[in-house]
Amino acid sequence: MKNWFNNLDNKYKVLIHIVLCLAFFIVPSCIGDNANAFVYLIWLAIPVFEIIFIVWHIQYKKSQQNNVVKADNNSNQIDNIVKQEPITPKKVIESSLDLDEVIENDDGLTLKVKYAYKEQLCFCENFDKFKLVDEVSFEHDPNNEYDKNTIIVKVNDEKIGLMYNGNCRDILLKCLKNNKYEVRAFVCKKDDDNKKISIRIGFYEPLNEEDTLVATLIKTGKKDILTDEKRQEQVEYLSQDERVYLEEDFNCDGLLVKSDTGYELGELSQSVSEKILDRTHNVENLYVKVLETDLDDNLKTKVKLKIYF
Repeated sequence: MKNWFNNLDNKYKVLIHIVLCLAFFIVPSCIGDNANAFVYLIWLAIPVFEIIFIVWHIQYKKSQQNNVVKADNNSNQIDNIVKQEPITPKKVIESSLDLDEVIENDDGLTLKVKYAYKEQLCFCENFDKFKLVDEVSFEHDPNNEYDKNTIIVKVNDEKIGLMYNGNCRDILLKCLKNNKYEVRAFVCKKDDDNKKISIRIGFYEPLNEEDTLVATLIKTGKKDILTDEKRQEQVEYLSQDERVYLEEDFNCDGLLVKSDTGYELGELSQSVSEKILDRTHNVENLYVKVLETDLDDNLKTKVKLKIYF
């Protein structure tokens, strides 16, 4: 019964107190002189129950206050633990920056990436000498007693690690000897806690002007599925030598042509698309640029594209 009373809402507890008080004063006037002993016994029990309920009410309030104090103490203890043992974040930083697929070297020659790698270095050091995305350079170390093909990786002439065996190391070694490819690389990940460094490295070769295909952009009057705008509105902003991208789309007869921001520009004819797909199915990585733009008799922009293989 005590648990039942403690679980009652406060407003019902107050109501019980009121009812018992009223009953104590009203019952004698109702029963008169003819009441039996049992009725008098009930009437005398009313103040007893009232006193019991009052005691339970007081005890319940004290227990609630004690629980609040304990909760506050536990909270303070937790806060003290947090203050005493702060969580130290791991010092791992990584860049989402990727290698450029096409670059222009110091001689003005346009190059495209032939191979691209992400490599973790060995025996990393000098973590305070470089930052994320700093460019790195390479140096062959034929005097290394463990591997005569070891390559030293540097940032601003400071050694940050070594490259041992692996396909990337082998290609890089050939590049250092005969300059077959132009190399570009930068720091992409730095883990101070575990003393690890990763780099992105790309090997670039000149675009082959002879191994190309010239095609006309068609169906520029259709609407972009996503934006519901005519493709021609985006085509008008194209300029010479601007890069565009190819994509296979089952809703098109040929390959879909998009801008670098993902807007639809038009399509390639089915015959041209088949020629491209006969050469490669990795059309997204092909280098495609605007060869020229012109206006037709209806003042609509016509575009010719140059596709490099």
